[in-house]
Amino acid sequence: MRRRNILILSGVAVAALATGCNGNNSDSSKDIFELARDNSNLSFLADGIIKADLVQTFQNNTSYTLFAPNNAAFVALLAELGLTKEQLFADKLLLASILTFHLLPGKVNSSNIPLNTPLRTVQGATLKVDNVAGILTITDGRNRSSHIIQVNLEARNGVVHVIDKVLLPPV
Repeated sequence: MRRRNILILSGVAVAALATGCNGNNSDSSKDIFELARDNSNLSFLADGIIKADLVQTFQNNTSYTLFAPNNAAFVALLAELGLTKEQLFADKLLLASILTFHLLPGKVNSSNIPLNTPLRTVQGATLKVDNVAGILTITDGRNRSSHIIQVNLEARNGVVHVIDKVLLPPV
């Protein structure tokens, strides 16, 4: 009986892992914008891309790596900045600067991210990724940290890594 329960639990764990790997909204037929738009946890990001007039950038055939803040990250940013979503979205220059700061030229899967090296973003400033206690951690232009919480969501024009904090370029 005990062995049977262990086998059942093992099967459940394997099924859960397989579902987690496949249920990540990764779809190499979609571009980066479509991947974000179709992921309910990235809807704030997708709305921001639209408001900042960046859809074309995120859909073109250039290969990118996107560090994609989840919805909770944007909610925390609004509280940190003392802004509403409408106020943030009304400042298209600021919004575009923030969103392109999350975008690296070229496709870089998580295992190939250069660690402890300044990485130039599409926005023009640099960020740095380190492995801190086994967690990939990004330091932004204001010395704030974000963790990569989901990796390697494949898109037609690159790869998306979901992060838990919005990155800000230097002032």
